[in-house]
Amino acid sequence: ALTIKKEIVGISAHSANSKKGKNALIESAKIVNSINSMDKKIGTNSVIGGLEYYETVNVTSLNTFNAFNVIPGRAELIINYRFSPEIGLDRAKEKLFSIIGPQNITILDDADSCYIGSKGDEFLLDGPEREIMQAWTDMAQLNERGIPCVNYGPGSIKVAHKAEERISIIELNDFYELLKDHL
Repeated sequence: ALTIKKEIVGISAHSANSKKGKNALIESAKIVNSINSMDKKIGTNSVIGGLEYYETVNVTSLNTFNAFNVIPGRAELIINYRFSPEIGLDRAKEKLFSIIGPQNITILDDADSCYIGSKGDEFLLDGPEREIMQAWTDMAQLNERGIPCVNYGPGSIKVAHKAEERISIIELNDFYELLKDHL
């Protein structure tokens, strides 16, 4: 995963005299649209080792730092790119920066995507469905250092951070029984 902050610099001005300014929010909108276009291009499903995976890039935050009657002279975008394990971190940076430009970038978080192929098979339990984790966890860094690991727990990543995010008692009990039997 790659998470960056992109600062957009404009010129602040009073909103009653907006012609004297350059609205950083308007400039940010151009980048938001470019990110949206990039996401549509890269967001196709692919198969890695028999498991479905897709890349995605999103603007997760847009902030300005001004009063309600001021044309913003500065804006910050937070952009999160979940890239394929097949391309690597350096190529992911190249792809993203070619769209948004390399200027005024702060890298907030970066780690290669994690796919260990069959190296983690000995850790997998019988029964649970196997899938590539679209989200980032510490397992990416552990696997990168040669420590095979998998991410396993009840529930579904497909509803993470949504109103319907929850696990049922049945899922929790099934998870407990599998771990108890395995350990």
